[in-house]
Amino acid sequence: MTCCDSETPATPKRRRSFEKSTSENGLNLSEEPVLIPLLEDLAIWLSGFLSTEIAPENFIELFEDGSRFCKLATILHEKAVEYKERTQHSHPLPSYAIKKWYENPKVGSFFCRDNACKFINWCKHFGVSEICLFESNDIVEHRSVRALRNVLICLLDVGKIGVKHGIEPSELVRIDLEIEQEIQAELMRVKNAAMPRKTRIPRKNSSLNSSLASSSEPASSEEEVEEEEEERPVSSPEPDEEELERIRLKLLTLDEQVRAIVSRCTCKNPFQLDRVGDGKYKLPHTSQIFFVRILRNHVMVRVGGGWDTLDHFIAKHDPCRMKFKQIVGKSCLVHTPPCFLMATTLCSFTHLG
Repeated sequence: MTCCDSETPATPKRRRSFEKSTSENGLNLSEEPVLIPLLEDLAIWLSGFLSTEIAPENFIELFEDGSRFCKLATILHEKAVEYKERTQHSHPLPSYAIKKWYENPKVGSFFCRDNACKFINWCKHFGVSEICLFESNDIVEHRSVRALRNVLICLLDVGKIGVKHGIEPSELVRIDLEIEQEIQAELMRVKNAAMPRKTRIPRKNSSLNSSLASSSEPASSEEEVEEEEEERPVSSPEPDEEELERIRLKLLTLDEQVRAIVSRCTCKNPFQLDRVGDGKYKLPHTSQIFFVRILRNHVMVRVGGGWDTLDHFIAKHDPCRMKFKQIVGKSCLVHTPPCFLMATTLCSFTHLG
């Protein structure tokens, strides 16, 4: 039996150093490899606001005392107020603002938890959903990968809500918003196509002859313009040719990367993804469409309202890899799939049974 690899072939040095730093904190990122690109994306976004060089390697160290969370909330709150005064938009501002917090408290102390609680409370008022909030212990104690994931999901939701207040989002949030706009535009097109055309009703005139004449003759140009404006759906401005070319080249590169990742499967019945459009794929014999995008050096899949790496996504749906994981789990052998140990060398694991 042969199986496929679920890891990226060229692992960056930064990823190895990050895995080392998280392993020192007792975290095993092999449980959720999607946290690596999420952390990279958020680190760049947070660095711009906090004027501090933040990287996945030092994220936990910098935020475990909660003080930088409070500083971030203060900065975002001020930007939201400035945007409100400048544009007079209708989105309400959060009624709660953090005024004071503890600077450089002892790690693991009550003061760290108090800082984290203040930030969580601010997130509630900012509009973050209850299911996206984390608990103070998630960042203060950071004992599990799940706790770290809760913190990252909350920060992503803060960035998504911040767009309404004129705050520049992270790259992943920007991609997510573009996909949501694409979905809404598609739903609007389907809705408009299903709506029946409006029938033109002639105006009532005093005489029967004038009524018949008005019903047989075409309406005036002004009336036609008014009816066309009513029937024409509201659409977003079309991108220029340069923007279309940039998107086309980006999606072309995306499709090549997707095919390269999928083609690593050297099984007798290789795993496949069906391409249904630009950046859209689906599993064979299913109708659910997945959006695939490039986030820096990662190929990401939008699953529901969240994200996953393409490698991890395929590993969860490829029967061959799933079977291999079960065998490895029972026999406690190495977790590097055999068909990627030496490029595309095929290995037989019949002795595992």
